[in-house]
Amino acid sequence: MKKVHLFNGLQERRYHITATHNVAHQVNAYNFTYDIASSTWELSMTITYAQLCIELKTHFGIEGGSDSKGSSLQSYRNHLSTLNSFLASVGKTLESRVGVELGSAFDASLRQYLEIVQVAQRTKRDRRNHLRLVQRLHGSLANGNRKSGKPATSLSMELRAAVARFGMPPKTFARQISVSTSAVQRWLGGAMPNKRGIPTLRRLEAALGLPRNHLVNLIDDEVTPDAVAPVAIPFRERLKKLKGEKYRLPESALTPEFVAEWRDLFEYKTTPYTMLERVFNGKWRCIPADTAVRMSPLVCIGDTVCPTAEIFLDRFRTFFGAIRTMSERGTLVLSTHETIPLTLAWLAYPKALDAFLKWITRRSGGLMHNGQKGFCSSIKSLLRPTSGYLWQNPQLALRLPESCRPATPEAWRQLCESSHKLASGWLEQSNCLSRDPALPIAGLLELEQPLKPVLTAIELIERAANAAPSGGLSEALLRRDALLLAMLLSNPLRKRTMASLQWLQNGAGTLQGNAVSGWRLRLQAHHMKNGKGLYDVRVSDWVAPRLEAYLEEYRETILGDKKSPYLFVTSGESMRWDGMGAHIRKLTQRYIKGCPGFGPQAFRHLVATDWLTQHPNDYLTVAELLNDKLDTVMENYAHLKRDTSFLRYEDHLSSML
Repeated sequence: MKKVHLFNGLQERRYHITATHNVAHQVNAYNFTYDIASSTWELSMTITYAQLCIELKTHFGIEGGSDSKGSSLQSYRNHLSTLNSFLASVGKTLESRVGVELGSAFDASLRQYLEIVQVAQRTKRDRRNHLRLVQRLHGSLANGNRKSGKPATSLSMELRAAVARFGMPPKTFARQISVSTSAVQRWLGGAMPNKRGIPTLRRLEAALGLPRNHLVNLIDDEVTPDAVAPVAIPFRERLKKLKGEKYRLPESALTPEFVAEWRDLFEYKTTPYTMLERVFNGKWRCIPADTAVRMSPLVCIGDTVCPTAEIFLDRFRTFFGAIRTMSERGTLVLSTHETIPLTLAWLAYPKALDAFLKWITRRSGGLMHNGQKGFCSSIKSLLRPTSGYLWQNPQLALRLPESCRPATPEAWRQLCESSHKLASGWLEQSNCLSRDPALPIAGLLELEQPLKPVLTAIELIERAANAAPSGGLSEALLRRDALLLAMLLSNPLRKRTMASLQWLQNGAGTLQGNAVSGWRLRLQAHHMKNGKGLYDVRVSDWVAPRLEAYLEEYRETILGDKKSPYLFVTSGESMRWDGMGAHIRKLTQRYIKGCPGFGPQAFRHLVATDWLTQHPNDYLTVAELLNDKLDTVMENYAHLKRDTSFLRYEDHLSSML
């Protein structure tokens, strides 16, 4: 092949390595010097870049020479052009042997190459994609060389060898035996067949002269999902049955009169000072809007939002929608002839409250749980004698129908006190769990290594990304997903906090650092659920390479031409990723065999339980990992402390027996 044209002024520069057996090596290119620690095999490779180009042709399904047509040929030529340019930057040609520039020094070599070339940012991103594919192909060949002399255990490696012995280009061979050319290409590239692909594998075995199941049995040699015992989740089953019953009042149905009432309550709960009485901890906290999900305009103040107000408003819409429906059906008689006006005053009416709480209980299969508890906690503060907002506003009684309206302000306050006692009674009895947060991960917790299936899932996602078209959106989304699960394991933050992480090139985001100094998450109090303390934690070393690749390459591919301050982004969307929780549940369900799927909160529970099982009573470490108070952790995981105590007692009895 013709030698590549070197960059101007670089003709006299050469890439060189000076090394002894199993020691650190120094690489010099363009006067950039860096130390690397390379394994011996990197320096004894017999692969040349010309041989690597043959592998690149196979990847793109190029069967012959320049007479091949189509986008695959053009993609191959683009990758080859980038490779030639990269080789010039390290003083090599296609006849040169592959060295550490595609091994342990690849990141540094790539970074320096991209600093040298003067092309548009989009072109730089494309070239980065090209070179990463070349590196992956080299890694596949390198692994094959290091395993020489041993029987192949990889489906892709065995299939490549069998097709090569057959002596026909892969696509031609696939067409000849009438199987999917794209499936064969994916399997050659490292993708794993699903159950529907097994018959095709058997046809390949027959055509290649291989014993039956020779290729099929190799599927088990690859990384497969760690199976967990499937569990039934009653809450999800109930939710499916109730999905069609929509009681919550839509926000568009809120009347101007109610909105006026709401704004008065919202100001009372969020203003630093109020003329009405308010208990010390009775103020609702507001946080910057860019750290929260999109919320109703009714809970916004300038550039801030109030999550507590959003929850309260949602609960009231459900409450009012339910009592209106019950009244229309005749199961709740509030007035014989009058319409039911939309007003906060219904929260002070005991009959309506009791009917709503019983309605929740029926829908939950008789359980008195956090749904009733959360609602009662919300309204108790409004009904509290002397300092309650409703208790202090007897004029709201005028909004009730005449048949339900108390006659005097004193009668209104007595109504509030009665509702306060009713809510207190329900609050005390609502101790059941309607939705057990541990159920979705129960199968994992039964394993000896509960975190291993998650690590396997990350590897499976990476494998799917390797098999996806290089530089495409599907590959970028899969790389993002693998990083997301990895960060949930290393830094188990809540969904809101994880979704609001920001990365800014000027270093002002919540993710700060670089590939040289390392990465840290620096969060302020408003990023946290409890609104207290700071979070300044390093990103784990095993996560950092995925993070760097995502920031350098895949994040821009996902965004396209848009810009976003957020670390985790979705395709073509610059706003905060509000659907992150649902996406994580889909990922865990898909890539953890037998798992029903779980979200970020279950990740926190999984990490905490695994650590306390391995390190009994080490609640302080868990509190640091979860960024929670020590008392909260000890309360939530008291059952593990009890299990540890009984195990110690059991050992004591066993010693005497």
